[in-house]
Amino acid sequence: MSRSEDALTKKRQRRKPVPLEELPTGLWTVGDCARYLGKSDDWVYKRSADGTLPMRKHGADNRYVPAEIVAWATRAKGQ
Repeated sequence: MSRSEDALTKKRQRRKPVPLEELPTGLWTVGDCARYLGKSDDWVYKRSADGTLPMRKHGADNRYVPAEIVAWATRAKGQ
């Protein structure tokens, strides 16, 4: 498997949810958000683009406020 194929596989890989305590404080990256939700990076990018997930633009990058993601996840579980 080439390096680019390996990176693409990791980007699409579903993850086990990671406890909040194991993630960084401050704004999260796409990878941090995906790890917390137990989703792939692609899933987070798509839900950010369609407005489902709350996110902030930081230059060209997406950033996530942990409290907003936790609140969103709590609401999503209740539906």
